[in-house]
Amino acid sequence: MTGRAFMPDETQSVTAAASPPAAPENAPSAVQEELLHNSTPPLPPMRRRRLTGRMVPLIPMLLALIAALVARHYGANFWDSADPMTGMKTHPTVDVGVTAPDFTLRDAHGGRITLSQVLDNQPVLLIYYLGYSCPRCVSNLQEIASHKAEFDKLGAQIIAISPDSVAETRDSLERYADFPFPMLSDPDLKVARAYGLEYRDAGAGMLMHGAVVIDTHRKVQFVMQSSQAYDNLSTIQAVLRSLGTH
Repeated sequence: MTGRAFMPDETQSVTAAASPPAAPENAPSAVQEELLHNSTPPLPPMRRRRLTGRMVPLIPMLLALIAALVARHYGANFWDSADPMTGMKTHPTVDVGVTAPDFTLRDAHGGRITLSQVLDNQPVLLIYYLGYSCPRCVSNLQEIASHKAEFDKLGAQIIAISPDSVAETRDSLERYADFPFPMLSDPDLKVARAYGLEYRDAGAGMLMHGAVVIDTHRKVQFVMQSSQAYDNLSTIQAVLRSLGTH
């Protein structure tokens, strides 16, 4: 019987031919190849910029639509009655051009001062501060006091108001130093509420700093309501100068 013997090298070549080639270690699977084949290629940078540019003009329209929907659901005064960041309720704010709310408060020496009576003679710079427990407030008042001569030349009367009681204000002035303008007490926060400086929520509340310029017609010419004391006195002086009362 004759036949051909398989040589070792031939056996290895047949085996290698019968087995599929080994895939590279990092080669994608069939599923991955299908996903890559069917996926949408990323937009080029220029096209992305053009698409963003088309969307930007739509932002004000979307914000207006959101505001309209919120007002329709919660009422037209929703944005005036709540801080959208904190959700805390606030009384209506005082804006430029409106009539300033009148008030009568006691000063640290027991006297009574009525805003409308002061305005009969001169414009008023009204400063609402948070009391002597606020060092930044006191520092701001001291800065204003150091420029009182300039405010006198502008014909303006400075009035400072805080939620401290008359006794607390008097004790603080005696302990530290008096100021060259009236220091009024608003312990029941009526003035703070009238000027939109009280934020409140169930069981919580917060007072804001205020700076208001009021002319002799009792019209608000400048108003600032903030969590920080307003220290840009040059702006306030420019507003007073524009009234032409000096």
